[in-house]
Amino acid sequence: MKHLTAKIFLLVALILFGIMGFNYFQRLAVQSHSTVADGIVLKNQRHLSIDMGNDVFAPVVKFQTPTGQDFQFESAMQTSPPDFKVGDHVKVYYDPEHPENAQVFSPITISLDFWILGGIGLIFLVIGIYSWRTNDDD
Repeated sequence: MKHLTAKIFLLVALILFGIMGFNYFQRLAVQSHSTVADGIVLKNQRHLSIDMGNDVFAPVVKFQTPTGQDFQFESAMQTSPPDFKVGDHVKVYYDPEHPENAQVFSPITISLDFWILGGIGLIFLVIGIYSWRTNDDD
């Protein structure tokens, strides 16, 4: 019981670091099995965000496969304000067998969740270690 709080904080830190690592390696796997194409932002589709209480925007992107086939998709990534302007060129990752399942590569989005999970995990780790060491003094 003496170290229960510390153990909880350390466990949460471990879980957050695990999720962070899983997301990172999952993205690497997707990118390594995908084909890259140059896309162009046609528009920013406006959506109402219930969580945020304001509008969010998802880029609608058009790209072409090496065979000359055009595809257009709306990114699952929604931001406010929009990350891209109409006419911006973006890197698109897609599965050659299912080009309709494409995604926009955005280093900001990839690093954002990496840093958020890592930062929160680090806070829990520091609190857990501090709590553990404080309880040892008792």
